[in-house]
Amino acid sequence: MSETTGLRLTCAQRAIASDLVPELSEWLLLDNRNVRTVTLTREQIEQLHAAASKAIYNPPNGSVRNSLRHIVDKTKRILTEPRAAHDVIRLKVTLADSNPPIWRLIETHDCSLATLHNIIQLAMGWEDCHLHRFQVGQQQYGIRHQSDFDFGIRMIDERDVRLSDVVTEAGKRLRFLYEYDFGDGWLHDIKIEGIATADSGIRYPHCPDGKRACPPEDVGGVWGYAKFLEAIADPRHERHEELMEWADDFDPEEFSVDDVNRNLRRIQF
Repeated sequence: MSETTGLRLTCAQRAIASDLVPELSEWLLLDNRNVRTVTLTREQIEQLHAAASKAIYNPPNGSVRNSLRHIVDKTKRILTEPRAAHDVIRLKVTLADSNPPIWRLIETHDCSLATLHNIIQLAMGWEDCHLHRFQVGQQQYGIRHQSDFDFGIRMIDERDVRLSDVVTEAGKRLRFLYEYDFGDGWLHDIKIEGIATADSGIRYPHCPDGKRACPPEDVGGVWGYAKFLEAIADPRHERHEELMEWADDFDPEEFSVDDVNRNLRRIQF
């Protein structure tokens, strides 16, 4: 069976691609027009890339030219990148404004943003009991709720978008954000550090390094966490005993790569 790859195209790009290569219409013209990632073999992507590269020199209008350019760029990126089955994407996830910084280095195969959410939760040590979203440029990805429509928020379903979709050509987008718990507002800065060859002796996703414990849930965000640390570090603080009991003898410096990787075994690609 030929290796397949996800290719993210807008509705307009799918329609143009279908006209360019009619035999791909079955894969390109999806019933659910909200699903942007289509699955093609490498040979089909090569065929589409060749057709779009030729058509871009004589487009009927500027709109079609722009769509053709995106098709050429997206297919070229897939064709020039290492095969997904043999590579891993390395991410550094840092809790924004944490001082000293709380971070995790994560290596993972390409996956949906929904799976990346689960990976971040387990690697950081959160309990996944609040809402979350990804912010990539001006676009938001997450789980759609009625309130999004009520407030005019355009939320794209994170299950339909892959990590490779937000790693743009030539590394132009090296960072994006993940927010957890809109009340406490835990922002995570995600830096894409590169693509590496997978090690056959490692089970992915994998956390090779990190520093410091995840803050307790519902502590009040990064500023509430700073006050919490101040209180538990000072036995004379009026809330010292209360917060030590609430946090169960919390140690802010505690971190175990082994524990994180044991938790990451729950992830199935």
